[in-house]
Amino acid sequence: MMADNVEGGAQGNDKDAENIPVKCVMFGGEGAAGKTSMFIYYFHNKIKPEYVPPKVETDNGIKMYTYKETGEKVRIYYDDHEGGGEDWDSLRHLGYERAHVVVLCFSIYTTDNLERIEDYWYPFVKKYAPKAKILLCATQIDLRTNQEEIDALARHNERLVTTIEGKQMAEKIKAVGYFECSTHEGKGVNEVFEAAAEATMHGKSKDDKYFERKDNKMCSMM
Repeated sequence: MMADNVEGGAQGNDKDAENIPVKCVMFGGEGAAGKTSMFIYYFHNKIKPEYVPPKVETDNGIKMYTYKETGEKVRIYYDDHEGGGEDWDSLRHLGYERAHVVVLCFSIYTTDNLERIEDYWYPFVKKYAPKAKILLCATQIDLRTNQEEIDALARHNERLVTTIEGKQMAEKIKAVGYFECSTHEGKGVNEVFEAAAEATMHGKSKDDKYFERKDNKMCSMM
């Protein structure tokens, strides 16, 4: 269920919306971390089909949001730049420089996904979005009740990431919040987006002057 302080739709037809401040929330993490599934679920209330082409139309969007603390309305632009590895750094940083909040996602399916948060994504965010607030989000938590997957991982001397490990990583990277979600079960996804929106009230963008321009409809790198 959508929170009362989140208004559906993109920007709507209200011309007054153009005068409402824009805040940017960037979702980061490896290519298979479940970010696209989260966007599809949040914006369309749907579970991701088996195959979704890269960069589908559901990987970004704008929602109106009212801060709980102040009652101020803002436009939250959510964006998801795919993993892509270090080769994409020269382009990826353009979007992150405009982010007020960064949500770093990892799949609990592999501990490697979590390690990449500390080894690559956190240093990247601190370099290009040093003033942004960081949230950490574990995805695919429904796997914890899937004994078949657990057994399959065990046969390869692998295991799922635990909640404790996720919280420890959140402390390491100084995240302002730690969340776990499952688009398959519809758990925790809306809470992640709402927490990210609320965090933009205190997060600052490296390129805040960008949002003072008339063409500030999005914080995408494109």
